[in-house]
Amino acid sequence: MSSAVRTAFRGLLGLSKAALNREPVAPDQQQQRRRTCAACPAATRTRRVGLHPLNVLTPTSTCGVCRCNLHAKTRLSGESCPRGHWPAAHRA
Repeated sequence: MSSAVRTAFRGLLGLSKAALNREPVAPDQQQQRRRTCAACPAATRTRRVGLHPLNVLTPTSTCGVCRCNLHAKTRLSGESCPRGHWPAAHRA
């Protein structure tokens, strides 16, 4: 299996888990992850003049390193920042 196919499969799996609210992190941890991502220069934002101030993530924001959707990635306990800004938070 090529790396592009593996990446796409992993992305779809993550989006599905987030949509079904599987493996969620605590709300305060999710907010902290999103604040960290919002301050990261690798995060992409939807550019709409006047709608979103700087450093605010939108539902379509992605990580410039791993290309994951940040709205989904920050919700899942098994996910971690590819730059090491926040670790996975596996639940027991």
